[in-house]
Amino acid sequence: MIPLGPRLRSVRKKKGITQSSLARSIGISVSYLNLIEHNKRNISPVLIAKLTRALDIDPEHLSAPLDARLIHDLENLAAEPLFRDSRLEPKAPRDIVANHPRWAEGILKLYRTHQTSSEALEAMSQRLNRDPYMVESSHQIMNIITSIRSFSEILEEVPDLPDDVRNSMATGISAESRKLGSTAKSLFEFINEPDKSLRSSTPADQVNDFLIDRHNNFEELEEATTSLRARIHKSGHRLSDALFDYLQEKHGTQIEFQSPQARAMPGTAGQYHFEKKNRTLYLANTLPEASARFQLAQHLFELEYGDILKGILESADLTGDVYQGALRALLNYAASAFLFPYEPFLEACKKTRYDIQLLRRTFGGSFEQVCHRFTTLKRPDAPGVPFAFLRVDPAGNISKRYSLPNLPLPRGDGACPLLLAYRAFLTPGQICTQIGALPEGEQYLYIARTVSKHVGAYGEPDRMYAIMIACEVHYIDQVLYGDQLVGRGDQHITPLGIHCRTCARRSCQHRAHGSVLGTL
Repeated sequence: MIPLGPRLRSVRKKKGITQSSLARSIGISVSYLNLIEHNKRNISPVLIAKLTRALDIDPEHLSAPLDARLIHDLENLAAEPLFRDSRLEPKAPRDIVANHPRWAEGILKLYRTHQTSSEALEAMSQRLNRDPYMVESSHQIMNIITSIRSFSEILEEVPDLPDDVRNSMATGISAESRKLGSTAKSLFEFINEPDKSLRSSTPADQVNDFLIDRHNNFEELEEATTSLRARIHKSGHRLSDALFDYLQEKHGTQIEFQSPQARAMPGTAGQYHFEKKNRTLYLANTLPEASARFQLAQHLFELEYGDILKGILESADLTGDVYQGALRALLNYAASAFLFPYEPFLEACKKTRYDIQLLRRTFGGSFEQVCHRFTTLKRPDAPGVPFAFLRVDPAGNISKRYSLPNLPLPRGDGACPLLLAYRAFLTPGQICTQIGALPEGEQYLYIARTVSKHVGAYGEPDRMYAIMIACEVHYIDQVLYGDQLVGRGDQHITPLGIHCRTCARRSCQHRAHGSVLGTL
């Protein structure tokens, strides 16, 4: 549970508002507000909106996603070898974030600076040891220094050297010194070349933080896609055909399907590529219709609303690879909002109780696209069930991740092997379900399934992923996948963690790494 209660209580008292007055203004009982202030109840997005209006504060002040990220990052910090013998208390990160959020941010900033320096030193050490040019230059510099030292020692220790020999050695020292300067300059220039391997925080992590900061809700994109869909989608016409026609007639874009081997499509896993010079969008002929339609929607939105995208990114002060990654994330969001319009999709979700297969048939999307859209139903006045989202490959590489306030998902290696996303690979193509309990007792409903993406000709391996979504267990009556799990008893609840090193379940039989936290 994210500890927003103490912060809420502090703001209320500073403004001189009583519990009864605040409870009355937002339509809840005094006893319920008291439970919230003592972290005994969760705060829904709708209630947070009411509280921020009643207290006249910025919604970010009660930002559960931001707090969740701070807590998760502090817990990861505890996994550092530096703290291995410190016996850190598992609940401390939540207390620090609840009472001193600025201190939490400062601690993490200091840690990340340390981490960046350490990883840079490690990367430089590896570079020194393995890079042929570095090795060769280092040996060359050592040889030159040895030569200069030898000449200097002779000149110092043999005072009666003939003048011609002394002059010759002086000339040699001068030449070797120039060589040393030139070699050292070249080496320093080589060292100072940008090296992406020295960055400690990956662009993917920074993009995910950007989405969490915005609560994965972009109303400006929702409004723009609603307007765009109304302009191009005529009743009775296939949406794919409408996209084709509009791109060709309005923007002069030609669309061609080709074999992935026929054209280099950098950075897109060989699935699509746009060439500006001939205004042609090349799509892989291996793409399913849902994926092709998604790419068309992305491309059209970028053409029509590039200024909106630019404004969002510039306001977040993003640059370089993070800017490009965030741009792709926003285009994914926009395409999803275009293909699954907010109000009709949310209504269908409630009617079918989030039946992914029925929603796929109704809206023509893929399993991953439907699950991804679940995570963006965040309008304060009309929210859906809050879902977390994870996409992982069989090697454990996480390529998409969106956490819940109380449910941080693993960032890298060392994740809990009992997490349903990893178990899904044992039953490819089948939807798996699980109720999992985190170390502090919070329970979640997990839903996962593997998906395969064809990327080439016969004989080439498909790309396989596990797609997992999760929601708090008190939403289980709104999601049909929980029906078979209700009432089965505690023995069917799986004890989970996030990472082995920050999990306090010392008796876990599936542990891969030792915990740095106290025993649960």
